[in-house]
Amino acid sequence: MIHVANLSAKKAKTSALTRFSYSQVYCGGSKDHATPPPQGSSTHNGLVFFMLPKNSRLTTSEVAEVLAKGSSIYISLPKGQRGLISAKFLPKSGGFKSAAVAPKSLAKSAVERNRLRRAIYRAISSLPAPQKGGFAVFFVRSIPNGPLTPAFDEEISIFLDKISS
Repeated sequence: MIHVANLSAKKAKTSALTRFSYSQVYCGGSKDHATPPPQGSSTHNGLVFFMLPKNSRLTTSEVAEVLAKGSSIYISLPKGQRGLISAKFLPKSGGFKSAAVAPKSLAKSAVERNRLRRAIYRAISSLPAPQKGGFAVFFVRSIPNGPLTPAFDEEISIFLDKISS
């Protein structure tokens, strides 16, 4: 008799679970009315992550085109100072689009490479876009000591000024 009571209790529990969706039972409620994730910069545990808007970033094929046909841009720095960034530019009609490359030889961790790329994107977005349209690929050559964005901001502004002229 005890076995029958246990079976009916198990049946009642499973039938109660079938009335609710998986998300309501196991994930803490319905996700139908959840707010959408924020676009642009987002925060996680107080940290701000930033990516350029999709229409301002280069696609894989566009990066390949810049690498094949683009010209390198050089900036002059004081003697003994090594540049943090190098760049390639390909003039195109339309707007300005860019990409950032942080090589694995410089930063082994994907987290570190993403942090470098986001700092470059943040610096690019804080500056006015060049008047001349085209595609630019920025390469991280060395990791700066101290805050990333202000260090990259200086060199990227020089690159964007060269592109505009």
